Amino acid sequence: AATDAALTVAAALTSRNPFLAPLESREEAHKAKRKFADKMVVDSVGPSDHMAVLAAYREWDSLSPQGDERYEFCRSNFLSIKTLQGMAELKRSLLETLSE
Repeated sequence: AATDAALTVAAALTSRNPFLAPLESREEAHKAKRKFADKMVVDSVGPSDHMAVLAAYREWDSLSPQGDERYEFCRSNFLSIKTLQGMAELKRSLLETLSE
């Protein structure tokens, strides 16, 4: 689990921020991001952008790639599906490199 989290954060650091902030919905988008950050608050670790991305990615990744589930999840949570897909590809590449 720790390796997966580290790979996700590494992929996030080399990708665009997956959270979108459209002008007309900026407050809603901020609340969606905060919801993910709050899920990762543990003991003395407060909310952080990296942990918000990790929580959002994990939830997105748990959804079926078939159908519209991932697309709807991204739409309702102000996330870029292309960025999350890119992070998934980068994670696979990093894992392959570590496995060599």
